[in-house]
Amino acid sequence: MAESKDQRRFARWKQPEKAEITIGGGAPAACTVLDFSPGGLRLTTRAPLAEGMAVTLTLDDLPPFKARVVYVDGECYGVAFADGLQYVFR
Repeated sequence: MAESKDQRRFARWKQPEKAEITIGGGAPAACTVLDFSPGGLRLTTRAPLAEGMAVTLTLDDLPPFKARVVYVDGECYGVAFADGLQYVFR
């Protein structure tokens, strides 16, 4: 059986954190960030998200940022930051 390789461009940090996700101009919905990196994050939410959907995320003291849903696994979602968050990690 072949081993799977992690193809991530960035290291990920696991630190569960409460956040909000907004779809279009709708009301924010609660979500929990499971892990994150400068390129994206994995979260859980009960909001109805779909692959390819554009969203806005709000985390603690950071300004809201644009992202896109890149995978869906039940109530777990992977999102990629539209502009990256490299500036946060400098």
